[in-house]
Amino acid sequence: MNSTPHIPLTPPPAELPDPPASRPPASTDANALTTVRARITEGLHVPGSRLTLTGLQRATGHPAAALRPALGQLAAEGLVKGPVKGRWWVLDDRPADHGVHRIRNLLKSMIDHGAYPPGTTLPTRAHLAPKLLTTMTALLSASKLLADEGVIHLSGNARPRVAHSSSSGPWPEGAAEALQALRQHPGTGASLGRANIQAIRAAARERWKSGVCLPAEVMAEQELRQEGIVRHLVLTAYQRCADPVDEYPRMRSAAARVMACAALPTDGLPHERLLRFTVLAVALADLSNELASCAAPYRRQAGA
Repeated sequence: MNSTPHIPLTPPPAELPDPPASRPPASTDANALTTVRARITEGLHVPGSRLTLTGLQRATGHPAAALRPALGQLAAEGLVKGPVKGRWWVLDDRPADHGVHRIRNLLKSMIDHGAYPPGTTLPTRAHLAPKLLTTMTALLSASKLLADEGVIHLSGNARPRVAHSSSSGPWPEGAAEALQALRQHPGTGASLGRANIQAIRAAARERWKSGVCLPAEVMAEQELRQEGIVRHLVLTAYQRCADPVDEYPRMRSAAARVMACAALPTDGLPHERLLRFTVLAVALADLSNELASCAAPYRRQAGA
C-alpha cells in the first residue's frame, strides 16, 4: 500500500504539495465512489474545477480504473459534470453572481482598510484580477456594483476612482487595536525570508489553480504559519509608515490589502479557506516586495 507524504504549502516545496490521503482498505469501485463523493460534498474541490484522474489518484490512492466509473456515477448523481472528451468537472451550483459579489466584498474591504484612499484611482483590471483570483469580466461587474453604491466612480475607459470609504485616513479605524492584537499574538516560527514568502504565493496559486484543497486540519496548520508572516510584515510596514503619513503610499496600500484579506473568515468550506489563504499569500508577497524596495531609504532615514 503506497502512501504520499504531505508537503506543506510553506517551503520548501519544489512542487505543488499534495494533501495526505486517507487510504481505503481496498481500491474497489465502491470505495472509490464513496471517497470521491465525500471529497466533493466536504468542499475539498473548488466548485467548477476540473477533476483529473492523476489528481484524484494522488489524493485518494485509488487507481484510474476505479475512479472512472466512480466519476460516471457522480455525474449521474449531479455532483460532477461530464464526461466531455474524457474530462469531468465539479458541479458549481452556487448562484451565477456568487463570484462577482465575492470580489465586490473583498475589493470594498480593501478600500475600507485604506488600500485605495478616497480620490485615488484603482489599479487596472488586468493588474487586480490575478491578485483577487478572478477574471477581468467578473471584476468589471463587481466594480459596477460598487459604482452603484457610490463607493467608486466610473467614467468611460478611465480607471475607477474611489469616491469614499469608511477609512478616515491611510490606516482604517480600529487599526491601532488590530495591530496591538497582532503584537500580542504568539509566534508561529514561520520563515519570514522574502524568497520563502514568494514561494508560498507560488505554491498557493498552483494549488488554487489545481482546484484540490487541503484537508481542514492541514489548512489550519498552514493558516497558523501564515499568521506569523502577517503579523511581522504588517507591524513592520506600520512602523515605517506611521509618520509622516504621505510616505510610502504603495507600502501602505499593500499592508492594507493584507489586513483586508486576513479579515476573511477561516471557518468556511475548504475551498473558501483556500481562496482566503491564496489571496492573502499574494498580498503578503506584494507587501514583502514593497518592504524590500523601501528598505534602503528607510535605513538611511533611520540613521540620519
